[in-house]
Parts: sequence; C-alpha cells; structure tokens
Amino acid sequence: MRFTYYLTMGDFKCECADVDGVVKTVNGKAGFPVVTDAMIYSLFTRPHRANKRIFKPDYIQIQRQRVPTKAERHALATCQGEST
Repeated sequence: MRFTYYLTMGDFKCECADVDGVVKTVNGKAGFPVVTDAMIYSLFTRPHRANKRIFKPDYIQIQRQRVPTKAERHALATCQGEST
C-alpha cells in the first residue's frame, strides 16, 4: 500500500509522497535529526508508543491518506463510466 503523508509543523504545511520525504523535511526544517523513518512508521502502527513530546498537536502533526492502486483506480473509473 502507498500513502500520501501530510505534515504540519506550526505554520508550515506540506505533502510528502513517502516516509523518507517526511523525515528529510522535518529534520531539514528543525536543522538537526529529530525523527527517523522508524519513528514515523511507529506513529501509525503503534501510536501509543509514539514520542508524545515530538508528535503533539502544537509541534509536529503527521497524517496519511492511502493512495489507490492502479487496479482500484481502473475499477473506480469503470464504475463511474457505467453509471452515466
């Protein structure tokens, strides 16, 4: 599965295509290594274990949205084409 990640750091907002992009953006914005890819994956797979000092609403917020696969996009387009 692929996801699009939405990052918010204070007034800064951006959209990243993968976890690596999120890590580079956060660390680049902070100027030093703050997060790792393992921390981002854990945020979604085990949110109870996430670092609450870093991933709090007024500091760093990360959300993700699943990107449909080619087969899902094709099925959706086919269904929409049949309904008109």
